[in-house]
Amino acid sequence: MDNQVPFSDLKKAYLQAAQIVTSHGEKYTPIFERLEMEYKERVHQIDAVNRARQLLESELL
Repeated sequence: MDNQVPFSDLKKAYLQAAQIVTSHGEKYTPIFERLEMEYKERVHQIDAVNRARQLLESELL
């Protein structure tokens, strides 16, 4: 069972955290940094899956 938060929800939370930090100050940066880390890891994961698909497709041609 996949318990990952949907990417669109993660991106929305990341953007909201950025807004909170800029509006309310640096005491909220730990939340922003955690979401930033999660977001970047997910983007990297998605990129890796896409690269794997491209590799297989190029080998099948």
